[in-house]
Amino acid sequence: MVGVDLHLKRPSVICIFDGIKAIFLESSEEGRDILDFSPSIVVLDAPLSLEIPFRKFERELMRKGFRFLPLSMKSMRELCEKAMKIKEFLEEKGIDVFETHPGSLSKKIIVDIKEKDRRDAFICAFIGYLYKRGLVERVERFLYI
Repeated sequence: MVGVDLHLKRPSVICIFDGIKAIFLESSEEGRDILDFSPSIVVLDAPLSLEIPFRKFERELMRKGFRFLPLSMKSMRELCEKAMKIKEFLEEKGIDVFETHPGSLSKKIIVDIKEKDRRDAFICAFIGYLYKRGLVERVERFLYI
């Protein structure tokens, strides 16, 4: 599984997780670098669709304690646009792409990784690992527990 903590102005953090160990790398060419690992699933810490200010499922999950930044913010729209391009590129190669929100999941998934970007990328990869085993919920392209 591959998880990505996507960034706009600095390299993103990519986590490759096989169920036992995690490998991290930084990349500004996320789509191409992800292909090097031939994943079946990629989970991004970024929105994959745009509905301002919040998507319907986000509003529902906010009632369950999830906290999202509004897509009306310029930086969130730009992040969404970048994520959608990566999704399109990877799906053309036969890779399933999902999104999640590590910040909301970090209360449920305790990870001893101090560096926030690596922790978020790992949580994304771990959620993909759990999804492959049927252990997470899914709404549209969003995965959560």
